[in-house]
Amino acid sequence: MNFTRVLFSLCALACSAVLGEEWKRWPEDAGEYGTTTGVPPGFTAARWKPVMAIKPADGAPLVLSARFRSKDGTAEFGVLVYYVRGARQEADARRIGLRIGPGEKVISQKSTRKKVKGESGPYWIYDEESTVTGPGYTRYRLNTFSTSGLPGADSVFWEFQVADAGARKRHLAKWRQFKESLEVEGD
Repeated sequence: MNFTRVLFSLCALACSAVLGEEWKRWPEDAGEYGTTTGVPPGFTAARWKPVMAIKPADGAPLVLSARFRSKDGTAEFGVLVYYVRGARQEADARRIGLRIGPGEKVISQKSTRKKVKGESGPYWIYDEESTVTGPGYTRYRLNTFSTSGLPGADSVFWEFQVADAGARKRHLAKWRQFKESLEVEGD
């Protein structure tokens, strides 16, 4: 995990130097051990009040809720992070799902899971993807979580919203970097 963070930081610095673009950490006041994400150049914070359809159980705290919009308004990146170590070690207790809005339709869903042998016994890692279309946009959603009871167990919900296929193509590389930029601090 630390190797990935170091690698991302080096790649971001190299890209910044070459392209003249600088990624900033958000929230800026998170402190050394806070959960943060990178803000892509040309993106600004957008108001976001996600309406939860499914929320992690057992009082799992929300540690990050962020959404950013591209300068041209054709793409938005969102992330929600819940710390679920204290929640029941079952998928239903750790899953995140947002309601679809008026005029939206789920056009695809895919769920995968992988069994992992951990130091405290086996657990599952889940990736649940969906694609939602609405009037003038498409949302690509991903919820990644595990049933582990180890420190750092979290449930992360990602959303990549685009106006059209051209916007998806233009912003896809930054979207991938955005996902890699997440730094979740556990106990």
